[in-house]
Order: sequence, then structure tokens, then C-alpha cells
Amino acid sequence: MILNIPAFDLTDPHASVEAMPYIMGHQPDGPNAKILYVVCDAKQQIPLSSRRATLPLADQDEAVSVLTHETLEELSEQEVESGGVLIYLCTGQVAKNGGNAAMRQYRGLADALAASAERHGLTVLDVLCVSPSHWWSYRSPNPAYREEGMPVSGPLQPGALTMRAIAHGVHVPPSEAAILAAVAPASAVDSTTCSLALVTAAQQRAARSRKAGTGAEFHRLCGVIDRLLCNGGDGTPLNLTPVEAAELLLGLRDKKLRDRGAEYTEPQELKRARELWSLLARHCAANRTVLAAAPITLAAIAAAVAGEVAVCRVLLDRALEVDPDYVLAELLQEAIRRGLGIDPLLQSIRKERRSRNG
Repeated sequence: MILNIPAFDLTDPHASVEAMPYIMGHQPDGPNAKILYVVCDAKQQIPLSSRRATLPLADQDEAVSVLTHETLEELSEQEVESGGVLIYLCTGQVAKNGGNAAMRQYRGLADALAASAERHGLTVLDVLCVSPSHWWSYRSPNPAYREEGMPVSGPLQPGALTMRAIAHGVHVPPSEAAILAAVAPASAVDSTTCSLALVTAAQQRAARSRKAGTGAEFHRLCGVIDRLLCNGGDGTPLNLTPVEAAELLLGLRDKKLRDRGAEYTEPQELKRARELWSLLARHCAANRTVLAAAPITLAAIAAAVAGEVAVCRVLLDRALEVDPDYVLAELLQEAIRRGLGIDPLLQSIRKERRSRNG
């Protein structure tokens, strides 16, 4: 069962839309459109787990088939008598003022998802299109549903479910847009500076490696990270120059240095580590540079250690956007999706740290 969701009627579209951020773990105000596919025990009226996919899909038929069959496997493992699905098509920020057009655009996909579920004996509880401001149901015949959509209830316009959540101490899910803004790359004004810094850092790195060897460069950067993070840092403000930031960005492409950075998860180190990884991601010169994958993944690990699993999910998605083949982000994403968390990784890196420190 998905935790931290106030009880709601899965057949009530108003309640289902208001519950969506609690299921997703964050507000649906990010830049990308996505599918949120919620697996439910239809008899007990309980959401069990969720899956998501970013739109547009590379292969719609394959994605629809995978979602259906993964759902059937999970329901079989949990021995659920009556399996159901609640399907959301989230438009993302791009449709903030044009959600109605997006709703029409996704109708074919909505129909395909519902038809696949029903062919395999699943109960389709509802199929909803949700923009940051309005929502529509693809299945409800209620004539009161306006063409322009129904207003979304949430933090700024709380409905009954949000008020119940607050009363029971369940935190309002964070903004996806705000999470991503914390690791957004340099602005257009700063991007030239960051690009030049990367060139300078690469030249200096090559010169040092020729002179003293790649091992010496690795240990030098380990010393920099130790100084910045060990026991909360050396007390100096975390204010790197563009070239200093670029040196670390290039160094973190080395798995050994990245794994060294992942070790800084002790309570007195966590805040400073999160600041550093976000700062490095913001020093990337372009929105799609693969250099951002390492610091964003490290930021995701730190968020998970802090108990912010929803933030971790968003950051891992972002890391895989900039580098779809980034293995650590893929492994962590799968572990979290399967409910395993990052504890095995933490045990491993803490053991390595203790071993190195004697």
C-alpha cells in the first residue's frame, strides 16, 4: 500500500485528482508530460503502488503492454482478488494554459491504456487528464464537467482531502518545479562563463595528469571534496569559482570520485553535501550536458537519506534525462520503484568509508 495518502474514494474523480500528488509524491507542476499508472485493490479501495512514464512514448504499444503486464504480475504476487487501475495523463507545465488541447491530444493514449487493462480483466477506476490548473475525466458522463476542465484542488486551493491530510500531519507534497529549479543549469548570462571554465579546467586537468599521473589528480580532488564536506566542511562558505566547480564536474565522471562523494551522508554532512551537489549541477553550461548526471544523482542519494524519497525520484528522473545510460541512477530508480530503497547502497558505501579510515 502506498503510504501517506489520506483515504479517498477511488471512484470519485474529484478525490482522485486531489490525491494524485500524494500518490506521485510531488505536485504535477514539472515541465514534462507523463503517465501516472496507479495499481489498486479495487475491492478494498486501496492504491497499492504506482508506475510512471514520460511522454511522448518512444513506442506506445510496447509501453501500454508493459504497464498492463507489470500490473498483472504485481497483483498476482500480492494475491489481490480484484485488481484495478487509476490512470492519469499529466500534461506538465507546457499545457498550463492549454490543457484542453492536451486533453484531446492524449485521448487516443488514454483509450489504449484503458482498453489494454480491460482486456486483461482489470477494473479501470478512471482515466484522468490533469494539468497544473484543471482536470478532465475521459470516462465520466457527468454533464456538469465543463469543457475547460474542473479546477484542481491543491495547496493553493485546498479541498477536503488536502485539509484532512494537513489535520493528520501529512505534509503537502513538494513542488516538482521547485525541486528541478534547485539543479537547473546556468542561466544564459552565465552559460558562457561556465563553458569557458570547463575548457580551462579540462586543460589544467590534462596538464596535471601528464605531470603527476591520473592517480595524483584523483587524490587531489578527493582532498577537495573532503575539505568541503567531511564533518560538515571546513567552515568556509560554499562559494566555488567557475573553474573550481568545473574541476569537480569533470572529476565526478570518474566512478571512483563519484562514489567517494556519495559517502558523505552522515547527519552533520548531509546539508552541506546537498548544497554542493546542487551548486555543481547549476554550474553546468547546458540543459542536456551529461556532466550533470553525477551531481544530480548524488543529490538524489542525499535526498533519500534525508527521507525525501519523492525528491529523490524526481532527481533520478532528471539525471536519466541528461544521461539515459547513467547506470547508478538506473539502479537506484529501479530499487526505489521496487520498494527496496537505498539502504543496501548506504551500507556498502559506509563500509567502504570505515575501511578506508581504519
